[in-house]
Amino acid sequence: MDIRIEKVDLESAAIFALLGRITTKDSFNYLFLNHQEDFDAYLNSSFSIANVESWMNDDNYVFWLAFANDLPVGYAKVRLNYGFEELDKNNIAQLDKIYVHQDFISYKIGQPLYNSIESFLKTQDIKRLWLSVLDENLRAIRFYKRNNFDAVKSFNHAIGEQIFTFDIMMKSLI
Repeated sequence: MDIRIEKVDLESAAIFALLGRITTKDSFNYLFLNHQEDFDAYLNSSFSIANVESWMNDDNYVFWLAFANDLPVGYAKVRLNYGFEELDKNNIAQLDKIYVHQDFISYKIGQPLYNSIESFLKTQDIKRLWLSVLDENLRAIRFYKRNNFDAVKSFNHAIGEQIFTFDIMMKSLI
């Protein structure tokens, strides 16, 4: 399988929005079986083309698409110079989203996608990378640990009526 990773811009907003909606629904729909309207509202807001275009028009965000045999199957979004709470916001970035369509996870596309992100961030003098991950998303947590992220704290976040616990994980890029 031919795997290609590309840094993308506004021209890819519709692909990014659709892939984001599909992969997020595939990953988390089971959590909203009794609150589908909350999840649909979240998906409609987060992955509307207008919302994705607003992210892509912001110079603090960088986007990638992963292709398998020219089919878009994964994506990532990074927010530059963005920390949390007490962290200095300089030379730090947030890995805001990284997903691969469930039909392509077995092809290990997530790793070259992540490697492209990390290589780019090092050229931007980013010294630390952090992310938040649902505490029960064990597959993602294993992936991040393999890539030398460490859990630093947890927080709660509401989506509709439901409260979820997320772990913040961080790694040094130097």
